[in-house]
Amino acid sequence: MNGSLANAMRSDWFGPLLVTIIAVVIVGSFNPSFLSPLNIQVLLLAIAVNGLIAFSQMLIIAIGQMNLSVGAIGGLCAIVFAGMMDVWHVPAPLAALSALSIGVICGIIN
Repeated sequence: MNGSLANAMRSDWFGPLLVTIIAVVIVGSFNPSFLSPLNIQVLLLAIAVNGLIAFSQMLIIAIGQMNLSVGAIGGLCAIVFAGMMDVWHVPAPLAALSALSIGVICGIIN
C-alpha cells in the first residue's frame, strides 16, 4: 500500500487532484450548499462539454498536430443550431443534425 501511495504521489496527476480536493473542501466549508447533489450535478453537466472538447484537442496535440479551429467550428455549429431553431423554427433534432453536419464538413475541409 505504501508503495502504491508513493507512486501515486510521484505521478503527474497527483498535484492537480490534490489542488482540486483542497479547493472543494475550502469552498464547501464556506458554502455548504456547494456540496449538494444538485450543485454537483450542475457542475458536472457544465464541465462535460468543455471536457469533451479539451480531450479531443489533447488527442490532436498528442499526435503532433495543432488545430486551433475547434473553438471557431464549435461556435459556427452553435450559431447554425440556434439560428435554425429561432429564425426558421426547425425542430431541435433536425437543427442538431444540420449543425453536426456542418461541423463534420468543416472538419473534413480543415
